[in-house]
Amino acid sequence: MTVNLKIGFNKKLITNSAHTKFLGMTMNNTLSWNNHIDSIVKKLSRACYIIRNAKSCMSVSSLRMIYYGFFHSVMSYGIIFWGNSSHSSTLFKIQKRAIRIMEGCRTESHVETYLRNYKFCLWHHNIFYPY
Repeated sequence: MTVNLKIGFNKKLITNSAHTKFLGMTMNNTLSWNNHIDSIVKKLSRACYIIRNAKSCMSVSSLRMIYYGFFHSVMSYGIIFWGNSSHSSTLFKIQKRAIRIMEGCRTESHVETYLRNYKFCLWHHNIFYPY
């Protein structure tokens, strides 16, 4: 059953929207975070590309600055809202990929030791691995 509501303010109708962006976070009309997470995936993939290209000519400390500037800042913003979403596991896989790129390790290697050594934060399945 679909309900068509007409809401107005100052004699003007307010149009219904499938999703809206508020304070940098995109929410849709079902309150799922899929649109927001999809937009973050694009940003984080670009950050992985930057880290991969900078790895050959920068030190590990410079790569860490790139990680915190381009990756960590985007991923941590609003994580308290969207972090519990089932769609968010994609972001955590990209975070692991970024750490593996920085460390030059294989795709099947575990990243928890690198998280502790380099003081990164990892959110995964509602578990926060602090630095």
